[in-house]
Amino acid sequence: MAIERLQTSRKSNEEENYFVSMTDMMVGMLFMFIIILMFFAVKFNDISVQETEVINTLLDSNSTRTRLLQIIKATMLEKGLVVEVDPDKGILHLPENIMFDKGGYYLNPQGRRAVIILAKALHEILPCYGGIAEQVQTGACPQSPHKIDAVFVEGHTDSDGDDNANWDLSIRRSLNTWQYMSEFDPELPKLINHNQQPFFSVSGYGKQRPIRPNDTDENKRKNRRVDIRLVMAAPKAGGADEPPPLTRRNRHRSACVTCSKGCRGTGSRDILTFRSTARPRKPGCGSKTGLAFCRHRR
Repeated sequence: MAIERLQTSRKSNEEENYFVSMTDMMVGMLFMFIIILMFFAVKFNDISVQETEVINTLLDSNSTRTRLLQIIKATMLEKGLVVEVDPDKGILHLPENIMFDKGGYYLNPQGRRAVIILAKALHEILPCYGGIAEQVQTGACPQSPHKIDAVFVEGHTDSDGDDNANWDLSIRRSLNTWQYMSEFDPELPKLINHNQQPFFSVSGYGKQRPIRPNDTDENKRKNRRVDIRLVMAAPKAGGADEPPPLTRRNRHRSACVTCSKGCRGTGSRDILTFRSTARPRKPGCGSKTGLAFCRHRR
């Protein structure tokens, strides 16, 4: 009997030790699981914070852009020129009636006056948001972390007439607007953004980007316009490297990738874009205002 009791006691102890070992292992696994869960929770929180910061930066950047456009609008309104601002898209609309005669692409006297006012306003604003210290007058700029990446001068027409004629009219209007700006202020083509690229680009879209349906005379009038679009620089992700310092060698770097005589024509349905450069990249590419001709497929 004593032997049986001893064997039963040993068996009970072995089972108890087994369950103790299993319990310790389960507690250890649970502890590891909690640690892993906490690690991912912290990581997720960090990512959420970064996303929130990026969103806030973008919202602040859009607010800055809207404020700049409103300043330009107010400046032109003081001179009796009524223009419109689209804050969501960052666009200043210059209507046809203050710029051109209907169907024409040469600036009328009021249009030249409007372009001069616009050129002066842009010359005051762009150096402050370009990130190039030598372009900025000390104490002349507000403190802002936001940068302007590009300024697009865009021509638009209504749906009347031939498509090719509308393409031609839109690009001629935007190009003449830019050329008059650069002739009035030769320093504008030399202004560069934080990536050491020229600010200005010129495009024509024909009837392709209306702001109103082309179903009434009033809506068509609103669609015939030149837009000034401000594009803000995207926030840097994860502490990306700053662009290389500005040097004499890369000061005149062109943002244009194509220069060809074919881009001067109007027989294609390509969007014709004229990219501002401080110095043409190839002989015969551009004009005295420093314009390189680029082609972009739609």
